[in-house]
Amino acid sequence: AEIDRLLDDHTDHQVSVILNRRGFRSGMGAPFSARIVARLRKVYELPDCFTRLRTKGLLTVVEMAAKLGVCTSTIKQWRAAGLLTAYAYSEKPEYLYELPIGDAVPTKQLGCKLSSRPRPREVMPNRSIEVQHEA
Repeated sequence: AEIDRLLDDHTDHQVSVILNRRGFRSGMGAPFSARIVARLRKVYELPDCFTRLRTKGLLTVVEMAAKLGVCTSTIKQWRAAGLLTAYAYSEKPEYLYELPIGDAVPTKQLGCKLSSRPRPREVMPNRSIEVQHEA
């Protein structure tokens, strides 16, 4: 149940790190690894992080580029600059993107530095580099 809950927002590797920090062990008493989490996910037919995020309506980089009328490298630059909200779904890193609405939709602005452009009001943390700990 805990693995199922954690997979909503975390990759297999991130789930294994969290479980190990909380003191959980596998059925054989070994620390969790991404491979063990993936195996358990398959045995219990739990959807992976990618599938769960897609169910929430998040878009791939290609889909986002098509929606905004730009190339995929522009989408990646906008994510890195904080102009788009994205969630990592693998360790590579690969991301799924929230479609911005209203004034939050970035557009190409030739001659305007990315660092001086307005950011979305609420930017989600980059889960691939977020540090997890218990209070």
